[in-house]
Amino acid sequence: MRLLFLFLFAFLQRKAGAYASQHAGPEVMTSDFVKITTLNDSDKGVTDNDTTKYTLQQDGYVFYYTFMERAKCVKCEYRGMTIWEQGLGVMYPKAISFHSDLFMVFVQFHDFLKVYSLKLDLSDPENPRGQFVFLARAKTKGVSPTKMSFMLRDKSDPSEMELTYMDGINQGFQFEYEFKDSDCLEVLYANNSVWKYDDDFSEGKLPLSVHLNIYTNMIFITMSDFYLVYQCSSDKCELLCRSTLAGFSENDIRFLTKSHEGHMNYLDSSKFNLMKYPDGFTYVFSLKDESNCSQVKYKETAIWTAQDPLIPARNVYVNLSVKALMIDTGASIFFFMHFDQWKLILETRADAELVYTTKIEPSDPLSSLRGHVAAQADQAAADEAKPSGEAKPSKDVDSHRINTMSLMLILCGIILVALFAAVLVKFCFK
Repeated sequence: MRLLFLFLFAFLQRKAGAYASQHAGPEVMTSDFVKITTLNDSDKGVTDNDTTKYTLQQDGYVFYYTFMERAKCVKCEYRGMTIWEQGLGVMYPKAISFHSDLFMVFVQFHDFLKVYSLKLDLSDPENPRGQFVFLARAKTKGVSPTKMSFMLRDKSDPSEMELTYMDGINQGFQFEYEFKDSDCLEVLYANNSVWKYDDDFSEGKLPLSVHLNIYTNMIFITMSDFYLVYQCSSDKCELLCRSTLAGFSENDIRFLTKSHEGHMNYLDSSKFNLMKYPDGFTYVFSLKDESNCSQVKYKETAIWTAQDPLIPARNVYVNLSVKALMIDTGASIFFFMHFDQWKLILETRADAELVYTTKIEPSDPLSSLRGHVAAQADQAAADEAKPSGEAKPSKDVDSHRINTMSLMLILCGIILVALFAAVLVKFCFK
């Protein structure tokens, strides 16, 4: 997923009465407030929430709409706020997925997806306002969920085995396959074996779930205490690494601030609020205004360091199920996934695009990923007309600069007034 979130300008935006992200709370998005607008069969009118045009499914904090083959969705709204609306060209989404705990929405088309985040202004509790901000456009011309299949064995009758094609849970940037009533003995992609029960890397264990990530073209096979990561290309999947997040504790995420002397000091728990979702694998850390978080560590390894002291981390999201971590500064979003270690997948800034590339080494199947490499932005995506309701992250950056300049001008004005008053008093008492 070219994916990711928004949270920085807490004190500057509050002064200006602008938007302040308020995602760290018990509230979640629900399908009750979603409006899906589709064309009628004649293409001459529209209907809102026509359930004959799509199916709605929910799994945990993810709910998603899958459109029928001939359905034509032209607009999607949440609480009256436009998420996506058809612009120039004939493009109709295949599915729309809501990550309700992260306030993110993925609009999926044939060979790309668009990522949005909800940004709220709660300065007036009686009249909350907000907008969905466009984060990224990601190509998905690689792996396809229609090519996934599994050799399953019935738990109640071990003699019964069959090759099965399953409908995965659509999480926007990936599809999840769970095995509750069956044992998975083999995972196949495009009829090619990816993993077998008796391979050398599984220690005789069976998968609990499989994730097909259409953003990174990867397959994650999760066991009870570790998982295997495969990179797919041309219908073949190579083992990249074996990794684990087993035993994760909220104390593994550590925050630091830089002192005036330039030293990095750890922040104690009084500097942030922690919310743990009931699912057991979603964590939200909301850093307080005075924390000025300059660095985020996982255990003893730094995974993010602020480039601008005026733009600290504001919120950190961890989802162990999808092996993802997201850092939100308000000006930018940094999205990481855990392979052999945390690696940056997406950075959203006015001048940043995809930062993830892969290099498969078939002769070295256990090699880890080679890190991230800055990639040139897709010119076609840059030239594409933006649908109404899509805001660019650069507006937030410009707002930050403007607010900073305003504060400097106010400070200069106060100094000049004070100097003038001092001269006037001295002149009057001569």
